[in-house]
Amino acid sequence: MKCVSAQEVRDAALSAKITHVNHHRCSICESMVGYYIENGDLFFDSMCDCTSFWSQPQECSWQEAADWINMQSDTSVQAEIMKSFGM
Repeated sequence: MKCVSAQEVRDAALSAKITHVNHHRCSICESMVGYYIENGDLFFDSMCDCTSFWSQPQECSWQEAADWINMQSDTSVQAEIMKSFGM
């Protein structure tokens, strides 16, 4: 399984002009939760109103995205996430 660095994820996403990456569905309202990219920065946005804690986008590091990719034990899932970041 390929391990990716934060810089690789960032470079690929910016090069591919990716602005949004789905992460998972909210377990309460089933809205899609995910990352979005603005001006080279990465944010996590719950995109739903189920909880006030995550109601505002949270800036996160590109390392968090790389860690999410690298933690996948299923290579097809890892490949799909990498594709969503333009890799």
